[in-house]
Amino acid sequence: MAFLRILLLFIIFSASIYAKDYRPNWGNAPGLDSRTDLIALYKMDNWTVTGLNGSTTLPFFSDSRDTLIFTNSFSFSADSTIKEVYFKSLGFHGRATVFLNGNQILKQPNASAPARIKINKQFLLTNSPNQIKIILIKNATVDNGFPRFTHLYTEPEYIGIVRPFYLELVRSQIFSDFAYQVSKVNKSFILDYSYKISSRALASYKNKSGLAFTESFLDSNNKVISRRRVPSFQKSGLIKNRIKISTKVFWTLDTRQFITFSVGINRFGKSIEENKIKVAIRDVRVENNVISFNFTKPLIKGVTFYENLGFKDGSNLYAAMLNELTLIKADGFNAVRFMGHIPDERFLRIADSLGLMLFMDLPLRRYPDIIFKKDALLENLKNTLATTIDNFKKHPSFFAVGVGQEIVLSDPATQKFYIILNGSTERPVPFLTYLAPILTKNTPPEMLADFYMLDMYTPIRSKIDLISASKIPYLLAGKTGFNTLATGNPKYSLQHKLILQNDIKAVQNDFKLQGGFLETFQDWRAAKPSYQNITRKDNLVKNGLYDSTLTKYEWAAQGENFWDNAGTEILAAHKRNKPSNVFSIILFFGSLIFFFFYKRYPRFSENYRRSIKHPYGFYVDMRERRIIPIFISFMLGFHNALILSIFVGSFIYFANDSLLVQEVINVLIPNTEIFSTYLEISKSELMIIPILFLFFFIHPLLIGFLLKVIGVLTKNYIRLRQALAIGLWSGAPIIFMLPLSFAAYHLLIKDLFVLPMVFIFLFFILWTHIRLMNGIRVLILSKYRLIFLVLLLSYILPLVIFGFFFIPQPMWYDYLITLLHSRTLF
Repeated sequence: MAFLRILLLFIIFSASIYAKDYRPNWGNAPGLDSRTDLIALYKMDNWTVTGLNGSTTLPFFSDSRDTLIFTNSFSFSADSTIKEVYFKSLGFHGRATVFLNGNQILKQPNASAPARIKINKQFLLTNSPNQIKIILIKNATVDNGFPRFTHLYTEPEYIGIVRPFYLELVRSQIFSDFAYQVSKVNKSFILDYSYKISSRALASYKNKSGLAFTESFLDSNNKVISRRRVPSFQKSGLIKNRIKISTKVFWTLDTRQFITFSVGINRFGKSIEENKIKVAIRDVRVENNVISFNFTKPLIKGVTFYENLGFKDGSNLYAAMLNELTLIKADGFNAVRFMGHIPDERFLRIADSLGLMLFMDLPLRRYPDIIFKKDALLENLKNTLATTIDNFKKHPSFFAVGVGQEIVLSDPATQKFYIILNGSTERPVPFLTYLAPILTKNTPPEMLADFYMLDMYTPIRSKIDLISASKIPYLLAGKTGFNTLATGNPKYSLQHKLILQNDIKAVQNDFKLQGGFLETFQDWRAAKPSYQNITRKDNLVKNGLYDSTLTKYEWAAQGENFWDNAGTEILAAHKRNKPSNVFSIILFFGSLIFFFFYKRYPRFSENYRRSIKHPYGFYVDMRERRIIPIFISFMLGFHNALILSIFVGSFIYFANDSLLVQEVINVLIPNTEIFSTYLEISKSELMIIPILFLFFFIHPLLIGFLLKVIGVLTKNYIRLRQALAIGLWSGAPIIFMLPLSFAAYHLLIKDLFVLPMVFIFLFFILWTHIRLMNGIRVLILSKYRLIFLVLLLSYILPLVIFGFFFIPQPMWYDYLITLLHSRTLF
């Protein structure tokens, strides 16, 4: 099957059998459906989409398209009460550019980031339909967005519209930009707040005599917390104040209460106009590497959350959000980490009411050092961070933003990047920033974010010595219980549960962290296959507490939250063990065949011994004064190829479930179909050996044919048997590797003499090539430059084949170096 797939790759090189378009539905959207001050563009019918026949409705997204262009028209009625118009988006999937009647109103480089931008009212037409065009582009570069590097454990990249967007009509706005900070002085709690008075609110009043502003705070029961008169009404600008508050008005994970802040305009004590907003007051900070929430130390009992758009086809998007977060809350979790994406703002609205702390990752993951030297990346990140904060600041569930995952912080350019970013990040409300640095020895002592997250693609307990020796002050564990066990293992569920429990115990008892995030809430679909899920056709990663249909697994259905169950005695988790005698058995019987002919033909053994003593590949039977029979040469080549294929195959099979090896191969072979074929071959000894055998057997034959061709071109009479014998007999010393090849896989299993085995292998390869070069020089009496040309040509064919399959992404070499520096992740 694997060989057939390789042949088909020439025809369907970049095709994917899972590529498709998706059409979920909006469902209800509390907080949007009831508003009368917006034009719900996302609910319009008859959207024209490039590449589709006819019109369609939204939502619509795809995993197989690189560019989507949405166009439609809408009416706008003139209204003198409308003072300002804003375009608001909860986030597009893909780099977005939005045009209104041919005028660009938005350019958003980060997929999934929210945006709210003021529109020039002159762009809107009142006497004819308004044309809106949305251009979405999947691929991004450093200059125009956030590039995605090929990772095994990352979600597919979708493009389309799955979040609401609309025009917001502002009729009256006395104030804006409410901001606050909470502090504790002795035993009192102080609220420092500020807001901006609108110049339009004052301009409409020509007679300003007796005018004044009044501001007030009311609790959830409409009881007055604070009220005051602000006499400075003559000028618009920033208003600041400080009041004492009680902890009873704080938004907590249990009370989840909002208070009302209002600003009104009075004339001689009589109210003329008033604006109100709902505000949730809470504090979050990091002090002495401890997260403080409302001045107490919480245990972060979190779970990771993947977007899983591929599961949403035909579903009610809002109902799915509500159901997912409700299940998370019911399972005893108090925090959610959105992996690799900024969530839909409706998630925050739901989390506000349920009482959850939300952590969200910006899309910077395992970037090479060279990218952090690009000014464009810094500007894009600053803009994305600013717009995310501005749109999410009103939500108390907005707790922390991840500004980089799996980042090597040892490079000075990277450190400078984050120092500048921290200095330019405004904090209108309390929230935190975090980084997930890779374990290295040269991490700077100064903090480059509020706290550090520990992300690893292996059970944390297996790296206990490495983490303990690290000087990086990790605060939370980000992928607790991550495993790469093959899902076909009948004991997979039991082993996954043990890994989760072991890691939670290590996080709390061994590393003394403040909690973290389990991997993961629901099974999710990866963009690439891996050893873990190669037996599946949908690349499903089964690390979830729930399956793809949101049915909870039996092993996860326990009475209490995993984070509350860390003190129990934990059984030993699954150890990596892949015993196999296939390599030894095949080599044993192959060697029996070889030695049968070795003993049957006396000249064979005699010439073999003479060839070992000779400095080049022997090709003449000195006793019979003729070229060694081709059959004898082929038998020698057969045995050499078998020894080498068994040795190399042992390493490939042993490392096929190593995530680092898979990641490196994934960089070198980025095409999904070819990479999947490699995974299928590498997990089977009976597929690895024949393929390697063909390579090691054909290569010396290829050298012989090249020598024959060169002999014809240079008019040197070279017999084909001579040329083939030169290539085959140069490998005669490889027979000394026979005992090593017999034991290679068993030594790897026991982690014994790994490097010495590699060095011995390289020594024999070098010895063989030296003998080959000497033999070619004797045969055709040529200079070494021609010899090197022959060797180069013998490797051209494999290189051409590899080059045909290798379609690198930009900066692939820099990323490969970064990946090797990130080996502690795996």
